[in-house]
Amino acid sequence: MTTAGGVSILELVLLLITAGGLVGSSDVVPLPADPIVAQIAPAECLFYSSWTGKTHASPDAANSTEQLFTDAKFLDYLQHVDQRLHQSVLEGIASQGVGEEHVEGAFRLLDHLHSHAGSFYISAVHSSREELPEMFGGLVMRVDDDDIEPIATTLAAFLQLVPEPLRSTVKVGHRQFSLVEFGNRAPPISWGIDQNYLVVGIGAGEAEKIIERLNGSVPVWLQEAKKRVATPRPASFVHLDVRNLLDTIRSAMQPADAATFAGMLEAFGLDAVESFSYGGGLDDQGTVSRGLLKLSGDPRGMLTLMDCEPLVAADFQRISSKSPVALVFQLNLAAALTALLDSLEHEKAPQDALDTARQLRLQLEMMRHALGIDMLDDLLGSIGDTGRVFAQPGPQALTGGWTLSVDLVDAARFSKMHDQLLAAFRQQTRSGGPLRVVSGQNEQVTFHSAHMDGFPLVPTWCIYRDAWAEQTAYSSGRRTATTVGSR
Repeated sequence: MTTAGGVSILELVLLLITAGGLVGSSDVVPLPADPIVAQIAPAECLFYSSWTGKTHASPDAANSTEQLFTDAKFLDYLQHVDQRLHQSVLEGIASQGVGEEHVEGAFRLLDHLHSHAGSFYISAVHSSREELPEMFGGLVMRVDDDDIEPIATTLAAFLQLVPEPLRSTVKVGHRQFSLVEFGNRAPPISWGIDQNYLVVGIGAGEAEKIIERLNGSVPVWLQEAKKRVATPRPASFVHLDVRNLLDTIRSAMQPADAATFAGMLEAFGLDAVESFSYGGGLDDQGTVSRGLLKLSGDPRGMLTLMDCEPLVAADFQRISSKSPVALVFQLNLAAALTALLDSLEHEKAPQDALDTARQLRLQLEMMRHALGIDMLDDLLGSIGDTGRVFAQPGPQALTGGWTLSVDLVDAARFSKMHDQLLAAFRQQTRSGGPLRVVSGQNEQVTFHSAHMDGFPLVPTWCIYRDAWAEQTAYSSGRRTATTVGSR
């Protein structure tokens, strides 16, 4: 469905959601959970998300996130970004025949959605190879008394954008709801306000089901999922029934494609995934988020990489407290490459995957013959599973101070491989190649820089062999720094 000017209502809504009205705000503190919002979740659900709504941060709060959202310069920056996005949206649809008053109304509606409790769900998608998918879902948002009339006016204005033959009214419970029917192009959508909640139903009869659940109870699956990813001050929650989603995708495929898809899932171990849940919010110090990937049985395929020891405080201590950005992660590169090859060569993997594995093994063998280096054992096998990416403190932190730091489990083997690679690089430099490797040293380490004509960055790296006695990264101008060391 399109408006008179040619822009679809769905495109307009997506544009506003992704670009409008929610950036320049000091609303960051989660409100208490609204009990009604959770009750509208169906007994079976493909996708569900909910949010508590937010209020203004307090400058006296101990929480660092709240403090950030009271900083005048930070808020000025957010406001500037918000204004630019706002203007871009207005300019982007100016030629589409949609009045500016409709866009401003949508901004106000989205701002209300951001600051009030609500939930969105998709209960089912019935898909077949012959027909368009049939979707059922809904949206519920808390509406305060003072906001009922402005929101109703905004929605009524949006309804006027729909051609008259497609719109009507329908009785849902004791209320009159607006109804838009798109025929076979999209599911019918109905909406209205009941008990201080805006109710939007997607699919035939879905609004009626939501109204019935407003005074019901929270389904068991939602109670259990929220409990597993609970945060001290919850702000948002997301749940995806992965198994249901994969079954829905397969049902829309041709039999041969569905069999190939199922084989890939089994080869990579993804057929064991049942669901994913996420909870985000605040605690006493900052932001906190928790995710839960539910599997049937032990991890297989690529999912074996998730079976690792958790990070500990010592893993963060090698990063300066003044670094503006820092990330610590665990990834065993040797195990990752092995798991990838095993998955590509699985008995259920399709021929394309087998061809990819064959090409990868051929390239590894060519490197071994050309450089005398076994990529899996010599390089990846000597690198530990803990890495850090951070920006060095200083005025050029975010432009020329990025550093990658990884642990070594076998410094001697890594150094031998490193020397072989350096010799190969210097040989191609003498042959007139574009890459030049320059080495230097200070009192602590020998460092190396790679220079390539026309490339704006100069990666610099060094190896520490003394258990990280003192970490020093080299970052100046266009240089970026990489350090590796043994424990």
